[in-house]
Order: sequence, then structure tokens, then C-alpha cells
Amino acid sequence: SPDDAVATLEELQHDAQAALRGIRDLAQGIHPSVLADQGLVAAVEDRSARLPLEIVVVADEATRNQRFPDPIEVAAFFVVSEALANVLKHANAGRATVTLARLDGALVVNVCDDGCGFDPAARDGSGLTHLADRVGAVGGTFQFDTAPGAGVAVTAVLPFPDHTHHG
Repeated sequence: SPDDAVATLEELQHDAQAALRGIRDLAQGIHPSVLADQGLVAAVEDRSARLPLEIVVVADEATRNQRFPDPIEVAAFFVVSEALANVLKHANAGRATVTLARLDGALVVNVCDDGCGFDPAARDGSGLTHLADRVGAVGGTFQFDTAPGAGVAVTAVLPFPDHTHHG
């Protein structure tokens, strides 16, 4: 019915505005209180729950319980949020997976989707350049893997000082 259609449109508009607000806050470098209070995995789950997309967050118990240095948590949260924003804007995806894992003194952040992908040679990928810059600023490495029809996988490796070895 027309009434249902209007209600649905209003709801979608509201969701889109909320998502944009979140992206804007992030672009201005404001990180959510949940990141400061509960850590990276909780913040990623909180952000994912607010987006109009099926998102699975994968992290082992040790990663869930560990607090990383502030610049690393903020950079990781930024990577996840920007990558998910790109998925929403461009990928036409049904679902995305965010994986957070520790590996050899680094935090590895991976975001992949089942969307349309793109030809890296044909697109400027300025959003991805911005991500690479942000990751590079904390001494990390960034890469993405995509092809038309194959979705996109974004991976950031963020090294952090391991305080268990004093040497």
C-alpha cells in the first residue's frame, strides 16, 4: 500500500542519515565512546549493528579481551568503518565479514564483502588511498583485493609494541 511504501522510505531515509552521521563523525576523527570504554571489537560490533547490511564480526577471545594502543584502535576502527561505508556505497553486497586478529605483534584487520567488486585499473579508488594513508600513518600496511563480480577484501596490518618483551 502507498502508506507502507512511505513508511518504508522514511525508515530508509532515517537509516541513511544515521549512517552518514556516523561516517561524518568518523571522518572528523571522533571515535565513539564504546571504543574508549569497551575496546575495538565491541566498537566494531556496535558500528556493524547500526548499518543496513548483514555483517559478521569474527575475533578470537584473546583479541576481544586485548586493548591495543590508542592510535592502533582508532586506525583499526577507521579502516573498518570506511571499508563498510564503501561496501554500502558501491558494492551492492548482501553481507560483509570483518575479521580482527593478532598476528606476530600486529593487529590484522580484514573486511570483505560479497558485492560486485570492481576493476582496480578502471577506478581511482581514492577512498582506498585515504585508507592506505591512515594505515601508513601508524606504520601499518594496507592492501585490497578485488575483481568485477568477486567482491572486495581490504586488509590492514597494524603493528603495535608488544609490552611483554622488554628489550
